[in-house]
Amino acid sequence: MYAKSAHSQLGESMSDSRYVPRSFAVTPTEFGQKSGIEWVPDTDLPNKELDWLRASQLQHGFSRQIRLAIGRDYESVQEFADVNELDYRRLSRMLRGEAIMRLEDLAAIERTLTQMIVLNT
Repeated sequence: MYAKSAHSQLGESMSDSRYVPRSFAVTPTEFGQKSGIEWVPDTDLPNKELDWLRASQLQHGFSRQIRLAIGRDYESVQEFADVNELDYRRLSRMLRGEAIMRLEDLAAIERTLTQMIVLNT
């Protein structure tokens, strides 16, 4: 239901083509932006999609904290990416929930921020 085709227009690698995190938000444009967003109901979701829903919620929380941290120290996400030699396109897509955030992405972001990212769930 919330999975996407491996031939997505987003141009992700096959390892990232399982689902789009923001697709689990009732209002996808709020992903990574607002606190307390509404999520799709978890009733009748198969176990795999329940896992994707929870992973999406976790990524949303990290994305919000990353945006706040970037906003304290940089003029923009673009500047943060440029200064720290991160792929701006991928970073932006992860923060919007269009791409899956991997632990290695989180580690690279955390390494470059002045404040540690802690998820409050």
